[in-house]
Amino acid sequence: MTDSAQILHRYELILSSAVDGIYGLDIDGRITFVNPAALKMNGWGLSKKHLVNWGICSTIIAKKMVSIIRVMSARFMPP
Repeated sequence: MTDSAQILHRYELILSSAVDGIYGLDIDGRITFVNPAALKMNGWGLSKKHLVNWGICSTIIAKKMVSIIRVMSARFMPP
């Protein structure tokens, strides 16, 4: 393993063990890393495989849309 690969692996281990949700983004705003805490917090039940390479704007918009649909359904749909 090269030095840079060892450093990257070490950082991933540290970030993966954090209790806070952590997303890593590239310069274009795509998700490159998601730790287990962030996966639990997103509430969608999506795996790391599903979130990596998503644009963060797409992720936020999708989450907001789910929230809006739930609120609207609760207000306007009969029980």
